[in-house]
Amino acid sequence: MNAIVVHGSPEEPLPSYRSKMKRFVTKHPTLGWGYDPFTNFADLLPSIQIAEGTDGVTTIVEIIAHGSPTYHQNIGKGTVQDFADHLRPSLPSPATTEVYLTGCNTGLSLANYCIAEELARALEEVTVFGAAGYVVKGAAASGDAQTRREADGNKAYSGSRDSSHPACWNSFHFPPSAPSGMRVARRSVVKPTPEIPADLLREPLMDALRAPRPVKLPALLIGPDFRGVVELSDGPFAYELLAWGAILRNGKTGEAYEFPQGPELIDRWLRLVL
Repeated sequence: MNAIVVHGSPEEPLPSYRSKMKRFVTKHPTLGWGYDPFTNFADLLPSIQIAEGTDGVTTIVEIIAHGSPTYHQNIGKGTVQDFADHLRPSLPSPATTEVYLTGCNTGLSLANYCIAEELARALEEVTVFGAAGYVVKGAAASGDAQTRREADGNKAYSGSRDSSHPACWNSFHFPPSAPSGMRVARRSVVKPTPEIPADLLREPLMDALRAPRPVKLPALLIGPDFRGVVELSDGPFAYELLAWGAILRNGKTGEAYEFPQGPELIDRWLRLVL
């Protein structure tokens, strides 16, 4: 077995994962585990270099980062297909490759969109695994990952479950669109990341920002469900909504605030579009 583990951010809570995986690599040098940190999308692809001569051997690529049903760190809107197109040629055997998106809720759907499913659709042949809940412990490479339906008071997503590795993962696999060996232009039909209309968000965002209530992000691998830019009275505001909208984060400064209107707003929007 050949595997590479990459980490998505130098921020908490990832240091605990990094130290754990470093110990795991040290204890199991013969397994061929690799370890590389990354802080942005440009750093990620060069970190994933699969050793030659591994045809027929199961290759695991595990990306540990903040996740949600719609994003996994910088893999999301506008980057899923590009990431897949760059990753796939480096894989000696896509059919024997497993990609794990180790981040909260990456194997679940929101507005009929699942980041693990869309990456699998874009990669073709490669099996992609996403977490079936909030990742509260461990990793796939170390075989001790655990998910929870709810964690730190955050709302459970549809289909989430309390489970341990390997049952804590949902897997996705799509067959190749062309016979092996054919030289064709590959372009899978990847769904666009869902977006909440700016008109629906504008007033709730302004209300929350008039008297912002800072909140500390939970020590979980949670990423934004939605990202975007809304034009407010004082200019454009880059926003991120986390934990089913209960947390509003400034997309530029990283400051996080309570957003009590968020969950109901998302529920109302979903009733309109689904």
